[in-house]
Amino acid sequence: MRANRAAFTDKAAVEGQVGNRSNASSEVEFDAAEGFLVGQIGRGIATILEMGMHTRLDCANGSAGITRAVLTHALHHTRERSAFGRRRVEQPAVMLMTHRWRLIANPAAHPMSH
Repeated sequence: MRANRAAFTDKAAVEGQVGNRSNASSEVEFDAAEGFLVGQIGRGIATILEMGMHTRLDCANGSAGITRAVLTHALHHTRERSAFGRRRVEQPAVMLMTHRWRLIANPAAHPMSH
């Protein structure tokens, strides 16, 4: 077990935060770790915030993609099947539901434009 933890020192603390006890932060020290500058000197917090923004946009794009894929699969399913003498996509309840899905999926595909 000790060999797997060679990069870590024995100090790893979880500390409570004032006003926010539900999200514990952690502190880890690395022995002989090599570091690289990310961003410009003096813009550390701004760089971290920008990276967080890009992460959030990436998550939003992934969610929008999943939403669009669900809509595509649902439309394909309703177009290829029939019930009560008509294709499912022609049924009033299905038409209403797919219309609602389109209202959700289309803006989700373009989060920066809204």
